[in-house]
Amino acid sequence: SVYATSLPERSCDSAVCCDSIQHFDIGHFAAEMKRLGVERIIIYDSNISNPLLAGYRAFAGHKESNDRTADEIVRDFREQGYDLVSMQFENIVALPVSGGFQRPPIPLLHRFPNAVRRLDRVLERAARALRLDRRLAFRFLIVLDRRERPA
Repeated sequence: SVYATSLPERSCDSAVCCDSIQHFDIGHFAAEMKRLGVERIIIYDSNISNPLLAGYRAFAGHKESNDRTADEIVRDFREQGYDLVSMQFENIVALPVSGGFQRPPIPLLHRFPNAVRRLDRVLERAARALRLDRRLAFRFLIVLDRRERPA
């Protein structure tokens, strides 16, 4: 269990949560991370603030245990003693092109991953400049550091 691992106290300095944080009770998870000595938590997950993703999930009947926005996750960790270091929104077109919606990839386009990634980077920069990245990106990356450092 992520709430009571068998690892010894102060045995880890970082934790990475990839497509999993929406399943966790953040209070219980953070308590175990503190026991383990985790100073940095890195979270990569789906951005439910994207209306296309939210619409797809509603249509497909896909429901996570806790559908939290990136800001809600940051707030919940802040309450547990972890502060935001960085938050980045990414992946504007690559996810739907690749078949990331548990559907087949878009014919032909998925055969050019480098071109799709370059297009994605251009669109990410444009969305960030227009302050639309939180609404248009399918994924987010959050880095949090522990506020209270043990002696």
